[in-house]
Amino acid sequence: MWLWDDALRELGFRRKSDRYWLCERRYGLRGNDHVSVWSWSEQTIPAGRNRVRYLVEVTEFHVTFYLGGEHVHFYYHERAENAWAPGGHTSDAEIHRVGHDPAAARRAADAVAADLVATLGGSWRRRKRSRR
Repeated sequence: MWLWDDALRELGFRRKSDRYWLCERRYGLRGNDHVSVWSWSEQTIPAGRNRVRYLVEVTEFHVTFYLGGEHVHFYYHERAENAWAPGGHTSDAEIHRVGHDPAAARRAADAVAADLVATLGGSWRRRKRSRR
């Protein structure tokens, strides 16, 4: 999906560098937890008076928790126009190593992602149940 930079700011994101946007303290995030958007493409549009606007392609985002002194990542992808689904994440072994339950961390990350997707007006596909 394509979003204007001001829409991303309204969603709580700040532009941190070229093609990288960061959101903290929204969607149930706490402390050093955050949502990241790495945009595949941005179009720069002149906005007058030496100002530019960015049209940002958002096709994936990452929910990152700071657990046990480590960053643990959960990935979400746009599967169809504004239809989002969970992807991979930091391995269960790594999440156990930092002293946390992988299933609980997945549920927490999915709740953050579902909240963001709802704010975007998108549809959410639940994570398929693990066989574990």
